[in-house]
Amino acid sequence: MAENHDPASLRLGRYEAVGSAPYSDPLPQEGRRGSQITIRHGAVDDPDETVSRRRRRVAINTRTDPLEHEYSRGRLSEAAYRTGRTYQRVIERASGLRTLSSWRDGVRVDAGVSCDQAIISALDRASQAVRVRDEVRPIIGLLGERILALTLGDGLTFTETAERLGGCGGEPSARRHAASFYAWTFRQSLEMLAAEWRP
Repeated sequence: MAENHDPASLRLGRYEAVGSAPYSDPLPQEGRRGSQITIRHGAVDDPDETVSRRRRRVAINTRTDPLEHEYSRGRLSEAAYRTGRTYQRVIERASGLRTLSSWRDGVRVDAGVSCDQAIISALDRASQAVRVRDEVRPIIGLLGERILALTLGDGLTFTETAERLGGCGGEPSARRHAASFYAWTFRQSLEMLAAEWRP
């Protein structure tokens, strides 16, 4: 898996041509705000349906997750980023079982039926997640699939992923090296999925 440095494949999408996008409210200044927040300005499609094809300038926390961080630094193509978000939605939906109350909006419902429906829905989502993971494994391999599941599904950092999968060692340099390797594998896996996986 050779690292792809083709500038066309590393285009930043919503992080490019930001200066020309309008904004209505003052945006927070770009920069780091502690260990969990780094603000960058980006341009996204305006959610106002009355305005056609207009981009709006917004503030984005690039440390939301490893996917956003890698994308904001130009290390992932637009296609790989979108593929990662699609994969993430499927995995997150699989863990979306919530307990249901027997009372909703003052109307009594059969808690047994509601629980049964929730269980069936959760099983359907879990089945879809298993199917997706089975689809991507032949493309990116067991390690790539495991890294995506831990980072995009469980929300782990690359260092936490390295610790979970082993091989991190006790030395800080060993931890940095392992995290760097898992970040590289993460990027390569998403680029391969973008090219070959059709969800």
